[in-house]
Amino acid sequence: MMNEPVWFKERKAIDMRTNESKKTVWFMLAAMLLVMMFVSEPVEAKTSKRITAKSKTLSVGQEYKLKIKGLSKKEKKSKKKVSWKISDKSVVVFKEKTKYGVAIKARNYGTVKVTGTYKGKKYSCKIKVIGNDNDSEEKAEELDGSQIGSAKLNASEVDLYYMEDEDRQYITQPSGHTGSFQFKVSGVPKDEMIKWSIETGKKANCYHVSDDGKVSLVMDPSSLDEPGDATLIAKLENGTELKAKLHGYSERGISVKRVFEDFKKKYITSDMTQYEIMETIAKYVEHEYDYVLYQSDWRYMVISGGGDCYASRYFVKYLCEAQGIKALALLGEDYHGNTLVKADGRMYIVVTGINEPKPRRYMILKPSDENLQNIAKQSRIDLSYFD
Repeated sequence: MMNEPVWFKERKAIDMRTNESKKTVWFMLAAMLLVMMFVSEPVEAKTSKRITAKSKTLSVGQEYKLKIKGLSKKEKKSKKKVSWKISDKSVVVFKEKTKYGVAIKARNYGTVKVTGTYKGKKYSCKIKVIGNDNDSEEKAEELDGSQIGSAKLNASEVDLYYMEDEDRQYITQPSGHTGSFQFKVSGVPKDEMIKWSIETGKKANCYHVSDDGKVSLVMDPSSLDEPGDATLIAKLENGTELKAKLHGYSERGISVKRVFEDFKKKYITSDMTQYEIMETIAKYVEHEYDYVLYQSDWRYMVISGGGDCYASRYFVKYLCEAQGIKALALLGEDYHGNTLVKADGRMYIVVTGINEPKPRRYMILKPSDENLQNIAKQSRIDLSYFD
């Protein structure tokens, strides 16, 4: 074999190295292409997240939508939501919430901060609420509440409980039940003159408010047709009125209701006739309660354990009505302790006013039609009540 020249051998070696390099490059390019095709995802340009507006002025009643902008497509597809908060919901309230935004409504005069939190970062908008140029007194009245602008009552709704001194030996008042509450107004000058008043639906008023805003329940609200519901009004020097709801409750009334509930659970069953229920009521009153002369309050009879014939007849009446049976207390000198009851379609007189030691006698009488008319006339009752 002929010996190859040196230059030829060197050239051949260079060509071999070049071919190897080309193979390596092509292999690397193919591998990168495969990775890009099957592994990589398109990269989105990063955008800065921001809230729709950093400050906004609204009129009372106006609505506005806030949302977080700049979310990537990937973030929008995720289950992560924006959580929203309002610093004072008496000024602005939520109307609707979406995944990234919220609709708010201006409710009262004032300034609040609405904050959206996404992945631990907070985005806030300062909302200032002002009045409309054509605000009328009627519109201003609709906006009344425990807060208007910076002026604010220390409570928007208060429950008060009335307890008679004579009831304390029979009723233990629960902790937290109080008969008075001290109202105060913040966000006004110290020397601001505030006029306090109470608005009720009836002429009878079971509340009293002092010149410094202390409200007291001074009368048993159970004696009113609308027990205890009223509105406290704090009128400022500029005519602004702050309002709070008042709810009055009678401790005696609460105890009576509990006695009625216990009676039903213990003595009344679903298979009893109305007559059997009526008779059970008569037995219960006469066996469990003493006759106490000149104690004519039936509610006090329930909690104290005794009453006279006047109290007994009303006790029977209300016990019957609590079981769905119509009854009326009979009045007049001839009807001591008598209650007219309609049971199973028939009229009866239940007598529970007998002055004897406990357990006393009770009677159930059947009046004739003629006697029934005389009873109705003398007691001044309308028999159509039983129809």
